[in-house]
Amino acid sequence: MRPKLGASATLAPLALAAAAGLAGCGGPAPGPHRAASCAAATAAHVTVVVEPTRRVVLTRCVAIPSGGLGAVAVMRRSGVEMALQHYSFGDAVCQVDRVPAAYSQCLASGQPYWALFVAPAHGRFAPAATGISGIHVKAGEVLGWHYVPARGPATAPPLPRGR
Repeated sequence: MRPKLGASATLAPLALAAAAGLAGCGGPAPGPHRAASCAAATAAHVTVVVEPTRRVVLTRCVAIPSGGLGAVAVMRRSGVEMALQHYSFGDAVCQVDRVPAAYSQCLASGQPYWALFVAPAHGRFAPAATGISGIHVKAGEVLGWHYVPARGPATAPPLPRGR
């Protein structure tokens, strides 16, 4: 199966940000291991933290409806590129922010993969209990992505400061 591609972070970033309802933060985080805060957001929002390597952290604030929003929709609104492949158990994430640059098979055995974490409004990250298509997030929650080597622990990305 061919992966479905989400919104690209490289397509007209300002127009995309306005249309997607970004709440005012993004770009590389300050320092190597800290994500920028989205505490200044005035509307209901979810924070997306993407850590493709230990040296890079990308943070986005995404405005959401008061009842929450599915994680796939949050990622599409974030402007961060994402590629999915559908399986019988739901959607698998093959690529985030163009990492890996190329792949021949999503979720290939013995290969690096994207681990998904969710943090409640004032809590710590926990591994997602389901795939991305089964997650519904509410205001103040954080979606965290970490690109995990083929071997080693699936550690969570840094939580945003000041949330």
